[in-house]
Amino acid sequence: IGAGFMARILQRRIDEQFLPEFLALRDVVLIICVAWFLLRFVDKVGRNIIAARVTRGEEVDRTTIDALSKLARLVLLLVCIGLVLIFGLMQVINLAHGEFFLIGAYGLWYAQGMGLPFALGVLIGALAAGFVGLLAEVTVIRLMYQRPLDTILATWGLSIAIKQAITIAFGAQ
Repeated sequence: IGAGFMARILQRRIDEQFLPEFLALRDVVLIICVAWFLLRFVDKVGRNIIAARVTRGEEVDRTTIDALSKLARLVLLLVCIGLVLIFGLMQVINLAHGEFFLIGAYGLWYAQGMGLPFALGVLIGALAAGFVGLLAEVTVIRLMYQRPLDTILATWGLSIAIKQAITIAFGAQ
C-alpha cells in the first residue's frame, strides 16, 4: 500500500504516468493479501470458539459455528473488496469505511424492529449506508482529492463523528 501510495504522489509531482502496471498489480495483490488474512483470522476464531466450549464441557454445534464463520468471511471479504475499490478508484484511504457498514447494519436492525421483511431491511440498510457515503463524499472527501494525506485525517474524523452519532441515537449498548 505504501509503495502504491508513494507512486501516486510521485506521479502527481512529475505530471506523467509512473509505473502504471505497478498500481494495477497493487490493487490485486492487496485484495488477495487482505482476503487471505481475514479468512485465516475467521477460521482461527471459529476453532478457538470450538476449543473453548469443548474445554468447558459444553456441547458444540459445529454446523452453526461453520455457518456463522462462513457468513463472517463473506462480510469481511465484501468490506475488503470495498476498501480496495475505493482506494483504487478514488485514491482515498477511507478510515470511515467500517462506519458506513455500521450504518447499513443499524438500518437493517431498525427496519427489522419496525416489522419489515428482511429483504426490505437489507435494501433500507444499503440505501442508508449509500446515502451517508454519498453525503460524506460530496461534503468532505471531494474537497481533498488533491491532498491524499489530508483525506486520511478527514475520514478518521468522519469515522469518530459517525460512531458518536450512532451512540447518541441508539445508546452505548
